[in-house]
Amino acid sequence: MYLTTRLTRAVCTLAFLLAAPSSPAFSLSIDLVPTTAVSGVAPGDVVAFDIILDFTDDPTLGGGFDLTFDENQLQLAGYTETILLGDPTFGLLPTYVEGSGLLESWAIADFVGIAFGRIGSVEFVVRPGATTSVVALGPTSGIPWQSATFPACCQDPDYGSVTVSAVPLPAAAWLLSSAVVAMAALRPRPRHAS
Repeated sequence: MYLTTRLTRAVCTLAFLLAAPSSPAFSLSIDLVPTTAVSGVAPGDVVAFDIILDFTDDPTLGGGFDLTFDENQLQLAGYTETILLGDPTFGLLPTYVEGSGLLESWAIADFVGIAFGRIGSVEFVVRPGATTSVVALGPTSGIPWQSATFPACCQDPDYGSVTVSAVPLPAAAWLLSSAVVAMAALRPRPRHAS
């Protein structure tokens, strides 16, 4: 009798665990596009990124993020927001302090809820002597992401980052000079009559 009761409990527990609905895995992200590494840029080149929000699994009322970069490698050329995404009354453009390498507290909000869209764009100019820099998005303090579904709760999105790799000027000069030498060596030579 004791063994039968334990076996019945084990089977019922297993059936309950298998039948219980599992909690959905939400995919919430804020990414830089292009999402892959940007390489082969030269000093003076402009590198631009769109900032894309994807909260299609759990629309958001809004929140904020920071964008960081290495100012020794990249110079901020400008940033724009997308007016059609979110309620402009509640939006907040980031604060930028020269020399900080930080666009701080870029925020969007809308009481209807935001599921997907382009938040804005950011452009950088590659500085002379640049090698490699990471442009990264991350959470900002004081502006958490809030779910538009009941109950409104904090959201923790994945934040994107992209590596920008420059061709240093000396390497570019070396490649150019070697190409000039190769062209000179392969030029047609005049033939002498004999």
